[in-house]
Amino acid sequence: MKLIFAVTERALAADLLEDLSGRGFPVTLIHEEGGFLVAGQGTLMIGVPDGAADLVIRHLIERCGTTMESVDSLIPGADPTEFLIREQSVIVQGGMSLFVLNVSRFERIA
Repeated sequence: MKLIFAVTERALAADLLEDLSGRGFPVTLIHEEGGFLVAGQGTLMIGVPDGAADLVIRHLIERCGTTMESVDSLIPGADPTEFLIREQSVIVQGGMSLFVLNVSRFERIA
């Protein structure tokens, strides 16, 4: 058995919680203040059989892959007589950090 820790944006983590639990995988969303790696992150603990680990990891990557968003920003000119100058920037959004651990014992006590 494997235990996967997936750290991603909090909104994505909440969606993944419903999605993975609906597919029968035991998953827990850890509520935290400040985030594990960056503020606004959510951490999922997912228990999976050894044979299903790659399937779950591929699903997580598909749902949490990075996207590039192009945005316009206005910056002041070098000279006070100049107006604002428009500059195009690219912002990377999304992404995820994964930690996969071997589990030697798992018990569910109901």
